[in-house]
Amino acid sequence: MRHDLNLCKRCFINPQTVVFEAWSKPKDCMNYDEAPLQNLDNNELPGRRGAKMDGGNDIPVPKEETGKMADPCYPPAQRMELVFCYESRNNSCVKTIHPLPIRVILYIFLGVMVIMTVCGNLLVTVSIIYFKQLHTPTNYLIVSLAVSDLLLGLVVMLPSMIQVVETCWYFGDILCKVYMSCDVMLCTASILNLSFISVDRYYAVIHPLLYRRKMTVNVVLLMILTSWGVSGVVGFGMVFFKLNILGIEDFYYNFVACEGRCVLFQSGLSSTVSSVLSFYIPGIIMISVYMKIFLVAKKQFLSIQNASCMTSAQISNKKQSKATKTLAVIMGAFLSCWTPFFVCNVMDPFINYSTPAALFETFVW
Repeated sequence: MRHDLNLCKRCFINPQTVVFEAWSKPKDCMNYDEAPLQNLDNNELPGRRGAKMDGGNDIPVPKEETGKMADPCYPPAQRMELVFCYESRNNSCVKTIHPLPIRVILYIFLGVMVIMTVCGNLLVTVSIIYFKQLHTPTNYLIVSLAVSDLLLGLVVMLPSMIQVVETCWYFGDILCKVYMSCDVMLCTASILNLSFISVDRYYAVIHPLLYRRKMTVNVVLLMILTSWGVSGVVGFGMVFFKLNILGIEDFYYNFVACEGRCVLFQSGLSSTVSSVLSFYIPGIIMISVYMKIFLVAKKQFLSIQNASCMTSAQISNKKQSKATKTLAVIMGAFLSCWTPFFVCNVMDPFINYSTPAALFETFVW
């Protein structure tokens, strides 16, 4: 769920073999810090390689070396030689080449994260499925959560690692759409599963006598289907129906879209609605439910301390409280990790997409 304009802030124009005796700054080069995106028209904003300007004509710029791209916004002595993801395509994205030691470190660090995510969630899933005594409504929800995180590691984190290190997407447009859809869907499914787990804990602690009657297997299966159904609609619906760029299609295709990058660019409306559905509503539900649980659990703990002996119901309730605290810690860590990303995701379109790409990548990982 990342939109990135950092690659579009210079004059990356299709090169022509032209030699200038004297250089003058092209009129299309401008200071983006002084010119907000919404105030620029199609003839003012240079885009990625191959973007058309000045009435649809390419601006001729000197080509200093074969296969290298010069930035016409700067004098020849100051130009950077650019490398593209696809050198033979006009609309290719710019490729950033990291030094080999940095690439090795990134692959090791991110690879360890992927392996830990996959192995940890696979262990949880297999354990609950294998041991029959763990076949409880709560654990069914935990399996659903583990499966969503397991798929996230395999389908999203693995290709994302390659794109982060290589700075290009080499798997094609269809797989890019599937990747972005799965990213949104699986992240949303994880958060919704956590919110349903909090509801399960609410009945287990607050209404223990009603728990078995309320939280039946059928009810839990309905919760799981709801979390995956809503997540699938939000993820695949937004990407394949192009709802993420609704209202900004011309700007996106003229100045943002390029071959070799797979990031989810979103309008202000899209980022707000998707973030509210995927994170803010489930997050508010979780916080409210766990606050209520902790208040009741605290009262029960004080009453147990004052009693001379504990009944079996009190002992059972105490165990439920411990399990709830463990899940609350997991929920708290999850929300703490995701909150910075979703705050930036909502704000970024309204601050002219000025959030650094590296900051977004850090929040996502």
